[in-house]
Formats: sequence, C-alpha cells, structure tokens
Amino acid sequence: MYESDIREIKQLISDMRSRIKSQTDNGVSGQYATYHYIANSKDAKAWASGTKIGSDLLKELNRQEVWLKQFMDSTLKFTNIIEDHINRQSKINNSSIK
Repeated sequence: MYESDIREIKQLISDMRSRIKSQTDNGVSGQYATYHYIANSKDAKAWASGTKIGSDLLKELNRQEVWLKQFMDSTLKFTNIIEDHINRQSKINNSSIK
C-alpha cells in the first residue's frame, strides 16, 4: 500500500470518528443525544401514555435510539479495525506516517 493511500485512509478514519463523536446537530452523537433525551423524557412519556399514536411514536423513538447507538458503536469498532490494519501496513512499509 502506498504512503499516499495510508494518509488518505487515516484522514477518512479521522473524519468518520469526528462525525460520530460530534455533539453538534451535524454529528451522530448529537442526534443520538436528541433521541435519547426525547425517548426518556418524563413529558414525552406522559404525553405518549394518553394515546395509541403517542405510545407507538415513543416506541419508535426508543428503537431508533437503540439503532443509532449500535451504529455509532459499530462504526467506531470498524474504524479501529481499519486503523489496526493501516498501522500494520505502515510498519511493513517502514513508514514514518503516524
């Protein structure tokens, strides 16, 4: 693998991690925090208990919260696997890239 490929992959990994960990509205963690807050809010639970549609919506929010958390965890594991591979490749290349 060429050094330029290693640099590009390292940048992609960094970008992925940044997007996952970002607490802003553009970040996945920020979106997760919104789902988590709403799905676990006392007000949302009180509202949802009064109607079937509210109850169904709250269940869907809870499912999406779980899926989003799984996505974040899986993506970070994936980036770790790629990084391990790239680090081994750099060592094979006797590269100075960190």
